[in-house]
Amino acid sequence: MRFAALAHGVEEQLRERGVVLESEVVDQILRNRVDTGAELMRVTPRTALDYAPADLAEIVARAIVEAAETLPETMPCGRPAPSLTHAATEPNTRRAAAAAHPYIRTV
Repeated sequence: MRFAALAHGVEEQLRERGVVLESEVVDQILRNRVDTGAELMRVTPRTALDYAPADLAEIVARAIVEAAETLPETMPCGRPAPSLTHAATEPNTRRAAAAAHPYIRTV
């Protein structure tokens, strides 16, 4: 499985759930997941991708959404937590989410 295809799959899964993240953020999260698997298997990340489950994109997207839902209302620094989940059809919500977090983009 190629990394780019996997990253695109994660982005698609997130869009279906009403979450849009910058591609760079999705890449970082996915790269971390692949690197962790590679370390556990004691192989290179490229080799680990060959052993990735077919539903890895869905697994990663679900984990991102679950993490977003468990964020506290305020972050340790005192800033409001980013609103990562929103209805894809509500532009005002998307704009507010994008303003709250620099990695969220509107569609």
